[in-house]
Amino acid sequence: MKKFVCFFLIIISGILFCGCSLNNIHSISQKLNTYTIEAEWDEEKKELNARQNLLFINNEQLPLKELCFHIYANAYRQDAQIKPINNQSLTKAYPNGISYGGIDIKKALADGKDCEYKIEGEDLDILTVLLDEEIYPNEKISVDIEYTVKLANVLHRLGYGNNAVNFGNWYPILCVYENGEYKKTPYYSNGDPFYSDCANYNVKITAPQSYKGAFTGEITQSVSSGMITYSASAMAVRDFAFVLSKDFNIVTAKLNDIEIIYYYYNDESFEQSLQIAKESLQTFADLFGEYKYSTLSVVQTGFLHGGMEYPTLIYISDTLQQESYFETIVHETAHQWWYAVVGSDQVSHAWLDEGLTEYSTVLFYEKNPQYQKTRDEMIKQTLNSYKFFVDIFEQIAGNVDTSMNRAVNEFSSEHEYLYMTYVKGELMYDSLRTNIGYDKFIKGLKRYYKDNSFCHATPQAQIAAFERASGTELNSFFNSWLEGKAVI
Repeated sequence: MKKFVCFFLIIISGILFCGCSLNNIHSISQKLNTYTIEAEWDEEKKELNARQNLLFINNEQLPLKELCFHIYANAYRQDAQIKPINNQSLTKAYPNGISYGGIDIKKALADGKDCEYKIEGEDLDILTVLLDEEIYPNEKISVDIEYTVKLANVLHRLGYGNNAVNFGNWYPILCVYENGEYKKTPYYSNGDPFYSDCANYNVKITAPQSYKGAFTGEITQSVSSGMITYSASAMAVRDFAFVLSKDFNIVTAKLNDIEIIYYYYNDESFEQSLQIAKESLQTFADLFGEYKYSTLSVVQTGFLHGGMEYPTLIYISDTLQQESYFETIVHETAHQWWYAVVGSDQVSHAWLDEGLTEYSTVLFYEKNPQYQKTRDEMIKQTLNSYKFFVDIFEQIAGNVDTSMNRAVNEFSSEHEYLYMTYVKGELMYDSLRTNIGYDKFIKGLKRYYKDNSFCHATPQAQIAAFERASGTELNSFFNSWLEGKAVI
């Protein structure tokens, strides 16, 4: 996700199957779970009525008696204890006043039979489906869930505004099973508090014919009786999102066999926006390795922050000025490498994708001098911003925690989170590049991408990739930055 830093606000408000290519992504997909969802958008009630099937394959080494799903939509309910939006951002997020949503689970079945389920978790944000019999390793089970998602009038990942309806993190998605248990972290307001396995998706969304839709994956459409049905399919993606709008204009471009689709309703520079998306894909493919999918949808929408990444689909906020708008397209496109393909635990190690994505944005401008942003200028500006932040907070609080390797809920504020993941992360990667040299740095990124595609990369996996590329021991370097001991 792209956020922008404002110092005035600070002062005032105080898995498996890794390393696959585009050519064999189909074979990888055969080993993954498959979500099949049919849903209809009720424009009047602002509800999505859905029927979801999960064909689950037990890829673990032990039998499972239950399946646990995140139901992130419940974070928007009135009595939620953990809010997805911090108090300082409420007015901007809810321009028409506070509004509420949520998810109502109506039924769950396992292999066609009714089964028991529970709504639990730290904040009623986990759906646990209880199975009659254990699923042993390599066995499959079909789980059906019926539910209704109620949308709040909020400019966020999930919600509706004046121009568009956002469906991000909207459906029950399996929790990652790790070290013998499900990861059940809630929807924190800091960062992108999501952690998910790659899966296959076949999704049909029906809406009034006046709506145009942008989707993860490839889409087809059909019209009947004043309604339009979009059918989307995507293999080996970490999440599935879509946006509906009556106001979308749509332009497209091609990069080899990749279709780039730009959905917008207020952009006089739409041709430049589409072009920078194309240049971003080309630049990052040259730097890191091939783009794994066949489409990229860039979607202008109402959104509290600068932008948000989903596999093959990115949000760009309609409030941004042109320079920030273009930079957000670059940043969110880089997330197709660092998050969509190379996944990580964004709750525990946010710097691992956000810091690297910020530095990837620097690399983009370095490789595209027509935008007149140099590496030296960008790093100097970032360094000054970081020092200013530390100085201000030392004056206010007496000290500031500069460690990076914290969970998103362990940062004292959103500002601290931003500076220790995005800003300091960018500085760390530039320092690493200076230490080992540009060629070895890029070689390390290529190796990291190749070795961890469709996996959950860990900090140690990234360090190992750079060590192998450079022939240098780097644990001490990373630890000094991550623990806040590096002198900046």
